[in-house]
Amino acid sequence: MTMTFRYPPDEEPTFVSLTLTDNSGLALAAHGATPPYHGLPMRPGANSFELCVFTDDVDDAVTGLRTAGYRVLYEPTDQPWNERMAYVADPDGNAVMICAKT
Repeated sequence: MTMTFRYPPDEEPTFVSLTLTDNSGLALAAHGATPPYHGLPMRPGANSFELCVFTDDVDDAVTGLRTAGYRVLYEPTDQPWNERMAYVADPDGNAVMICAKT
């Protein structure tokens, strides 16, 4: 994996995006590093995390996850930083961000 984005750029990162050679990606955020769009309480500790998964089409991914029974926490929405994102809850109730570049 190659780091393709980090924030903040010149300090210890609190958000990092990684990309595989096949253009799939993964991003990780430190506890409290991003606004809680998903509406779940973010508690410090080993059982609290947020996973970000990149896809080609956020709307299709969310439709498929909703159909499979996953709870949608934040509907697909265009963001000012040129990404479309949504949140679903994983089976343990953790927030998973689904996003794509716009």
